Amino acid sequence: MNGTHTGRFKGLPWFNRISEATVFVGGAGGISSWLTLFLSRAGARVIVIDNDTVGEENLAGQCYGKEDIGKYKVDALSDVITRLCGENKLTPLNALVDSKGGQWPVGVQQADIVCVGFDNLAARKLVYDQWKANGKEESFFIDGRLAAESGQIFILEKRWPSDYYKAYEDTYFPENERVELPCTMKATTHCGALIASLMTAQIMNWCNNTSEETMDRQLSNMEFHLQIMAFDQPAYKLNVEENVIQST
Repeated sequence: MNGTHTGRFKGLPWFNRISEATVFVGGAGGISSWLTLFLSRAGARVIVIDNDTVGEENLAGQCYGKEDIGKYKVDALSDVITRLCGENKLTPLNALVDSKGGQWPVGVQQADIVCVGFDNLAARKLVYDQWKANGKEESFFIDGRLAAESGQIFILEKRWPSDYYKAYEDTYFPENERVELPCTMKATTHCGALIASLMTAQIMNWCNNTSEETMDRQLSNMEFHLQIMAFDQPAYKLNVEENVIQST
């Protein structure tokens, strides 16, 4: 069974890079549970952190089933990976991301790719600040955000200019300014999985660009709305064709 789940894309130019990479995933919910599955299917070593348990309400939007209710999400996700991938390279961390530290800062520092999909901005910012200050010199940061029928993806590389960091940091706002949707409108499976899929595609593009085999692929921030399926790349987009990003 080893490697069977990767057999259909082993020849792609990013495969060797992603299969050797360590990926830190913050959260195991509406985006990150799917993202962890997709990255595991591609052969990545994933460290996933979350301290929540699976509730019945999570079944509508996350990568869990009835048999997972009551389990810690990271443990349930490990079971999902074993069942759907055969090979399990997941490191589950049942812990809280907070300013007290613990295991999570080490995970961020060791990762080639750092992903955040928490449902709160404070945890996102802690991981981002740790990556910015102490992450690997050649590493990639990606942030996915979810509403019931829309999403945003933000990306950064360590080598990019400081004004792109500033543009990303401007997307943060105080928690008390957050608009809470009714609980029946917070997340949908297809939107969460779509954001995770688009994040995976961006990660594979970065792996492609940092391998020695192929030309650069485009990396860009994006915003989308499922109702009209309009994909907008805002003014702060990052585009290799504009010479903002150049390979060294």
